[in-house]
This record gives sequence, structure tokens and C-alpha cells, in this order.
Amino acid sequence: MKKFNIQIALRNILRHRLISFITIFGLAIGLAGSMFIFLWVSDELNYDHFNKLGDRLFRVEEDQPYSKGLYHVNVTPWPSGPVWKESIPEIENSCRMTSTGSLLFRRNDKIFYEDKVVAADSSFFRMFTFPLLEGDVRSVLRDPQSIVISDEMARKYFGNEDALGKSIEINNSEVFQVSGIMKKIPTNSSIEADFLIPFSYMKKSSWYSDNWSNNSIATYILSGKGTDPEVIKTKINKVVKDHITQGSTKFMLFPFLKIHLHEYWGFGHPPGAIVNIWIFSSIAILVLIIACINFMNLSTARSASRAKETGLRKLNGAFRRDLVFQFLGESSLHALTGMLLAIALVAALLGPFDILTGKTFRESDLIAPVFIMSALIITIITSLIAGSYPAFILSSFMPINVLKSGMTGGTAGVYFRKITVVVQFIISIVLILFTLVTYRQLKYMQGKSLGYDKENLIYLQMKENMIDNYSVIKQEFLKNPSVITVSACTNPPQNIGSNADNISWEGKSPDEHSLVSMAGVDFDYAEAMGLKLKAGRTFSKAYSIDIPHDSSGTFMINEQLEKLMGTDNAVGKQLKFGTTRGQIVGVMKDFSYQSLRSKIEPLAVWIWPSKYLNFIYFRVKPGNMHETIASLEKTWQKVMPLYPFDYKFLD
Repeated sequence: MKKFNIQIALRNILRHRLISFITIFGLAIGLAGSMFIFLWVSDELNYDHFNKLGDRLFRVEEDQPYSKGLYHVNVTPWPSGPVWKESIPEIENSCRMTSTGSLLFRRNDKIFYEDKVVAADSSFFRMFTFPLLEGDVRSVLRDPQSIVISDEMARKYFGNEDALGKSIEINNSEVFQVSGIMKKIPTNSSIEADFLIPFSYMKKSSWYSDNWSNNSIATYILSGKGTDPEVIKTKINKVVKDHITQGSTKFMLFPFLKIHLHEYWGFGHPPGAIVNIWIFSSIAILVLIIACINFMNLSTARSASRAKETGLRKLNGAFRRDLVFQFLGESSLHALTGMLLAIALVAALLGPFDILTGKTFRESDLIAPVFIMSALIITIITSLIAGSYPAFILSSFMPINVLKSGMTGGTAGVYFRKITVVVQFIISIVLILFTLVTYRQLKYMQGKSLGYDKENLIYLQMKENMIDNYSVIKQEFLKNPSVITVSACTNPPQNIGSNADNISWEGKSPDEHSLVSMAGVDFDYAEAMGLKLKAGRTFSKAYSIDIPHDSSGTFMINEQLEKLMGTDNAVGKQLKFGTTRGQIVGVMKDFSYQSLRSKIEPLAVWIWPSKYLNFIYFRVKPGNMHETIASLEKTWQKVMPLYPFDYKFLD
């Protein structure tokens, strides 16, 4: 009987090739779309879970109180980690980490800028599960001039020779010895690094500070087995009070395994990236529902036309259960074929999907137990729902009535299909509306005025000797006929992230406690950025007060800071930010110096010594950009021959 049912099912597929193709291929496309989303969601949910000690790892974070509310940050004071470990027995280990920024690596004739360079304490490999292929986990980062590189970077710089013990030069000034080679860090890791250098390297940076009020680096702790995180949190705050006598900042522990999807920064407490999981999971379910409804409607429409076949089989002695198994079997065969075709489509399109998502998926992911189990469950549910109508409704008809009146299933099936088609169209319309909203959001962001001129603005990060020679670089580039103006800043143009609350002005209320963004700049900053002024003027060497002396200088502020000060004309008023005191000479119209998702916050800029300026800006003439770049590179090689011209266009 089973063999006979399979023969009938295959015969029906071959007899109705076009309808069978539409039914199966339509289901396959919907299933493939849902599978792609499932792969992405599964990867997101499994971020950092390869760490064996992940359930005991925490990142120390802060809630800083201001007049506007609590401001949450994911950074801590530079010296905090070792102090907490030494003072709190419940902390088994601690590790400080920070990005070094882009560094120039040189090995013989191989010269590249590398961005994924992390300075970390020597406890790194004892806390996180990043396998060392060569080297000792207890000592690889103890020597100040040691470096750990990934196996991928080892091949890049050393080829087929053994990199362990070999040297590599950084920033044309320091030589590091390779003390370890680690396996390339997985893409689903919140810690990204191709190179690890000792944390002590950062003490050479101008940003390093032993001041406990300077929060700039990430600190992770490993709690002892069975330790209550609340106990550690309480003791951390007690230790902090010994070093910070003023303020009421609260320190807390954030579970390491939740960082990727739940971390947040700034005012308020948004849910984090977990929202993306909810959105894409909902889309996957809706797409799957559409595919299943389409499959069910086509299946039931075909099955209803087989009422006479059902009647004849009953007259020839077929039992109802035989018909039920036959229809369910046919439905299962269609669904299984659609699922296999969907898996084949996913496997064939993994490459483009990797490019789209920025992740790396492999064919082996498609045979993972969770994936296979999910595919089987979907196949079974789809086949049961699609085959339920013909299996239980058509098989219940009296054969004499069917053969006599030519019944095709009655009105129940028609109503069922009408309802499901309406549901299908509603879901489709909702998805189309989502797509249109997303498209309009993207067009809005692309066309939104940022408050500065992003066209024809080139910038690059300065390092080591480049910073020391900034004034020479500026003078030489200003001689280039393609260059309109040159300036510099402590931050890239679109990402001013430094802020502080140690600001005061005339008439400031004692109860006012606000966080204000800040940036150190060079002369011609506003001209290079194309900023517009509401009032006053820009910085100029023609005014002696603009040239910083000790703790004196002048400020330019944005409209938000002017509003915070409670005045309509801040030009000429005195301002003190940190140790710098001086007059406000200009009010800039508000411009977006962070993501468009972020509200524009109060901002103050003033002239800083060139040794603190990390990014140089070039405003160039429009047109003939290839010739302009060639001209800029020629000038660069003349001034800084040991460094590549690693530029970026702001637009």
C-alpha cells in the first residue's frame, strides 16, 4: 500500500508538472529566505558563546549622574583592573583592553596599516578562549616589546616561514618580537583583534592617565566559581571611593555573553541590538507563513479536483485511513522536495549572503543539528497543514454523492482558501510597507544635511612622527594648488566621542551638572569642515588671544551649548573647560558630529597643541580628483616618505 501511494504521488507530480513546479519552487523560495535569516539570527545569538568561561566573565561599566539623568558608559579608569583584582578576593582575574588605533606595520618590504590592534593585559589568554597555536598563554604578553599575531597575519607578513620569535616593526620606530600566534578570532566575537600587544604599550600614549576620573578603556573581570556578581559590584564601588572622593558614579558588572545584543551607551536604556533579532525573526516568520499559505492553497485547490478519484477508490474498497495517509504522504513529498531545494538554494548563495551580512557562513552550518532539526520541524508542520484538508475532508465524502453530483469539495475549501489568500495579501502589504519605510529612512540619511560640507574633504589619521611633523605637513600641502585649506582635530570629522562635565560659565547654576562633548582642533578647523556660524568668528592667528598659552585660550561652541548656557548670544562670554579658561569667540550652527541616530549634544572646541591632534583634514578643489590624489600623494611622499598616504574621503 505504501509503495502504491508513493507511485500515485509521483504520477500526480509528473501529470501536473507546471502546478507541481510552482507549488514546490514557491515553497522553496520562501523557505530559503527564512533559512538565510535563521542563519543570521543563530549567529547573532551565539556571539561569544565559544568562550568556555563566558558565564563568569563580566565587563565593568558605569552609570554617571548628570542633570539630564544617568549617562551609561562601557569604559573604566586606566589603573582600575589590577587594583580591583588585588583588593577583591572574589575576582579571579582581570584584563584591561583598548584599541591602539591604526598602526603602521613593517616587515621587510611588506608595509600595511592595521586597524585591529588591541593592547591587553597578560591575563588575556587565561580569561578568553582564543586558542594559541604557538606560544605560552602565561607569558606571551609579559615582555613590553612582545606581540601576538593571528595565523592569518603571520601568513601575510612572514609567508611560509615560522613567525614565532621573529621581529616586526611598528610605526617605523619600535620593534616587537612575535611571542605567540593565535588562531584567527571568530567573526561572532565582540572582541576583534588581529594583533595583541602588552597593555604597558599604552603608557607611551599621550592619552594614558593614572587619574581615576579618566575613563577610556574596557576592563573585564573573571569572577570566582559560585560568586554572586552583586558582591563583586558592591566591593568595586567601595574600592573606587578610595580613589575618587567626589561624585556619585556607580560601577556595575555587565555579563560578557550579553554584550553583543544588549549593550548600550549614553542617556536612557535602549534595548540594544536584540531589537534586530526581534525584527528579522518576525520577518522570517512572516515570509514562511506566506510561503506555507501559497503551498497550502495550491495543494488544496488541486486536491479538491480529485474528489471523484477519492470516490472511485472508496468504491473499490479503500479505507478512509488509506486515503488520509495517501494525501498526507503526497503533501509531505512536496514539502520535503521544497525543503531540499531550499537547502540547495541556500548552499549555492552562501557566498553573496556573506558579502551582504559581513559574516562567514559555511556549508557545514547547513548540517548542524539545530539547523536540521528546525528544517524537519518546518517540513512536518507545513506538510500536515497543507495535507490536512484533502486528507480529512475529501476522505470523509460519501462516494455515491461525489460520483453522482460531481462534488469538488464543497464550500468549506473555497472559504478556507479565500481567508488564507486575504491573510497572505495582508502580510505581503505589511512587508512592502516595512521595505518602503526602510528605503525612505536610508534616503533621508543619505540626503540629510549634516551641517558641514562632506564633499571634497579628505582626512587621515596621524601617528608618531607624523604628529611631530604636522606643522611641516600643513605648510607643504598648502603649497599644493589642489589644496584649499588644511587643519587637524583630535577626532575624525564624523565621530567626536570625548566628553566631560568639568565645564563652567558665567551665571552657571550650582545645580547644573551636564555632560558636554569636546574636541581639540587646529586653526582653520571650521573652514576645512565647511561649518557655518550663527555668530562671532572662527579661530585665527591674527588674534593673539586665540593662540593658547598655558591654561588660556578661546572657544567655539555649538548652538546646543549656547542653549544650555541660557543665553541667545554667548559670544564674548567667559568659559572654563577643564584647565582651559577663555572667551567664546564663535557660535557654530549645530552639525552632526556622531551618528544621525544620536541627538546633537552640546559641544565646545578650542585650539590644542599639535601633539594631541590625531587626524588631519584636507579641503581640496572639486574636479579632476584622480589628478588631485596623485598630486597629494607626491606631496606626502616628499614630506613623510616612510608612511603610506592612507587617506579617506569623508563623503
